[in-house]
Amino acid sequence: MSNAVRQGLFTIGYVAVGLVAVVAVGYFNHNLRFFQLPEPMTSFLILGLMGALIYASVQMRGAGYAVVVIAFWCLLRAAMNGELLSLAGPAAYALPVGFALMAAA
Repeated sequence: MSNAVRQGLFTIGYVAVGLVAVVAVGYFNHNLRFFQLPEPMTSFLILGLMGALIYASVQMRGAGYAVVVIAFWCLLRAAMNGELLSLAGPAAYALPVGFALMAAA
């Protein structure tokens, strides 16, 4: 098996585990209300997806790629909140959580 295929499979596995974990936590916190879109399910799924991508990037490529994922997460949160001109709120959430996930990886 080539290195690229192995890394791809591991990344898909990390994302699957991350999404299953946040769905379980979200369901325990919000019960059946969790599955009502757009909130709170969307924020939990994005947290799981970005956490899995941060973990996969640290494990496979190094911390430099995780910083790019954290920056993308910050921009995604700003776009979801409609605060494209003000990045202070999304950055106050995405940067500490992202760097904590990166340190844990």
